[in-house]
Amino acid sequence: FWEFSSSVDFCEPNYMHSHYVAETHNVWSSVFIALLPLLGLVYSNPTNEWRNIVMFLTLITVGIGSCALHGTLHWVGQSMDEIPMLWMNMAILFSLYNVNTIRPRAAVSFSGILLFAMGIMQTIGYYTMRHVYDFFLFSYISSVCVVIAWTCYLVFYDRSSPDYPVRVWLFSRATISFIFIGFSLWVYEMNHCEILLPYYMAASGMTFHVLWHIGSGLGGYLLILLMIAIRIQSLGNVAEVDWALGGILPVVKKGSPKVLLV
Repeated sequence: FWEFSSSVDFCEPNYMHSHYVAETHNVWSSVFIALLPLLGLVYSNPTNEWRNIVMFLTLITVGIGSCALHGTLHWVGQSMDEIPMLWMNMAILFSLYNVNTIRPRAAVSFSGILLFAMGIMQTIGYYTMRHVYDFFLFSYISSVCVVIAWTCYLVFYDRSSPDYPVRVWLFSRATISFIFIGFSLWVYEMNHCEILLPYYMAASGMTFHVLWHIGSGLGGYLLILLMIAIRIQSLGNVAEVDWALGGILPVVKKGSPKVLLV
């Protein structure tokens, strides 16, 4: 039904279940990417800051864009998926840069405008090189590496801190979900599609890409929770991991203020 104009195709057999949906399983699993941050907006913004809202909104947009990409395999749907991925990294970098800012107005005028400009430049570069999928991969993976390296420093620089257990809990689960489950399966599938395709056909089109969506969606959500927890702790409060919706949704809440010994 849709014109194929995406610079990438995935291993799920196209239009296997419908003439109107290119990759059915990749579409429904993309909903998971948008659902978690949508719930996060409701249950996990204890500092009531715009930085948290922006991070959640960009991840929601990634999920919606992923539905568009896999449903159509059109270049418009692809850009709806990939540009928000680049912008989400900019939002997380803003949170990292301003993690200790008490009154962020001056910081917003500098880091916010700088990262916004970087996002615009990435967007222009993306559309200029739209037909080269490797250009997007380089842009995305390089910024992810910066985010992970910076986050590692914040998590592990002081292991004697009372904040350490919460940071490690969130960071370990975010990286396991995103890298060791989601990304590793994505890489394996993209390089061994011909071998896997007969098994996917026998499984009614179900692929490892579904697990990439689940792993990346959960990992991105937990990374945002980590940014919120670090922010809570930098403001002199205690961050706690709690569970919402009957114990199935991890959230971060603000505990009692720390007692400072003079």
